[in-house]
Amino acid sequence: MKPISLFLFIILVISNICLSQQTFETLIRNPEDQVIHDFLEDSNGNLLLIGRSIAEGQTYNSSFLLKLDSNGCVIYENFDITSDTISTTLTNIFYINEYYYLIGAEKSTDTPVFEMIENKISLIKLNNELQLISHRTFSIPENRWFSYINSIVDSDTNFVLTGYVTRYDTTTSGVVFRNHDAFFYKISLEGDSLASHFYTSEIPWHFSFDIIESTDKSKYYAYVSHFIPGANQYDSQRLTLDKNLDSIALEPIPFYMYDPNSPVYLNETDVLISGKGTGDYPRHHVIAIHNEAGEIINTNHFKKEPYREQPPMKNGISKFGDNIFVGGISNFDIGNPFWSSQNSWFHLVKVNTDLSMVWEKWFGGDAYYFMYNILATRDGGCIMVGNRYDDQTQNQERDVYIVKVNGDGLIVWEREISMNDRFSIVYPNPGHQLNIRLAAQHSQALLSLFDQYGRLVLQQQLTQPESLVETTHLLPGVYLYQLAGSTGLSESGKWVKK
Repeated sequence: MKPISLFLFIILVISNICLSQQTFETLIRNPEDQVIHDFLEDSNGNLLLIGRSIAEGQTYNSSFLLKLDSNGCVIYENFDITSDTISTTLTNIFYINEYYYLIGAEKSTDTPVFEMIENKISLIKLNNELQLISHRTFSIPENRWFSYINSIVDSDTNFVLTGYVTRYDTTTSGVVFRNHDAFFYKISLEGDSLASHFYTSEIPWHFSFDIIESTDKSKYYAYVSHFIPGANQYDSQRLTLDKNLDSIALEPIPFYMYDPNSPVYLNETDVLISGKGTGDYPRHHVIAIHNEAGEIINTNHFKKEPYREQPPMKNGISKFGDNIFVGGISNFDIGNPFWSSQNSWFHLVKVNTDLSMVWEKWFGGDAYYFMYNILATRDGGCIMVGNRYDDQTQNQERDVYIVKVNGDGLIVWEREISMNDRFSIVYPNPGHQLNIRLAAQHSQALLSLFDQYGRLVLQQQLTQPESLVETTHLLPGVYLYQLAGSTGLSESGKWVKK
């Protein structure tokens, strides 16, 4: 773990309390390419976020753990939780019996990102102070690597994983291509391997996206695509598995949807799912309710014209109490899904139990926004997590973008502020001197500068929109700056003195 958080370039947090609902918007800028795959909210409203980070020129993944307070301020960060010789991607996080459990995939850092050598499942246990308690690994069939992992904790407190692995395959004519195969894996809370099933399919896109336990606790339902050769119109299936992960039944989902995901129980029998529209709803984000028998009860679909809609990468539906939220991406770039040059939006919809719309909101539009997850919060709001990418200023280095809205889908602002004016600017970086231009909504700030060991080396009150800070007495190196103010200003980052 690093002694202090040096990785942040800019964090923007604007928060307010409104009817006990806290809202904020946080942008974490970093020279590295960072992705948040999963997160949770603790009892104090803090967020624990996990994912992976890749530095420029780096050929392996570093694990990535962040903790944000209820205002959206970063209060903890950690790279390489287990070892800097292990390439790790964290995919799911759970809090059970006063411990955090992190699930992911790992291999040696000596192998490139898309290589098949010794790929393993990783189970990491941390205490409340986020200290490492244990680290278990589980081998998978040779010559495969993980492309997607999703997991749940079942009624027996076992981890049940699904997703798909990738391997190289060769056609009869000698063409080499990547083939994706679904998998299922079950691990006990103590870290014992209980059951597994790795498919080997001739179908190149043999996907499993999500899994849920039946209400009678006797089986699992996996939501899959392309399990039926030649299926086109209804290319979504529900695969029923017993507790040993053996297949019981495969049934098509009779609706214009493919790549189904994010199953959420609305009651004892009805499940709400999300997917990509097809048939009558091309380029739409579609949702549907089905019962235990697999019959469709209700549907709805969303689209920002004239753009393509896309569900989030991981979790697009979240429910807390009577509040149901559906997240997605408007103007998704299917040709360049992660580093597009076009502008897009986070798309958030609140629906009733009959799937009628309560409201819909969009966030972004000034760059390419890609959503990974949403979470309905205990105060009636919703948190969206994903990436922001500006093709004009970045080279495949995505920023982490986090938005918390209230029950009306709003970030509560005192006045309207443009995206470009919401950030303070620290320049030149690197540089011999330090200039700071405060964001438009802040008239003054307290600057604190720390060295790489966490020692305070400079503190100065800034009372002008733009200030020159005397730094000639400082040695060349990396420093952490913090800007704080009574107007809600809370920004951190690193400045490099030449």
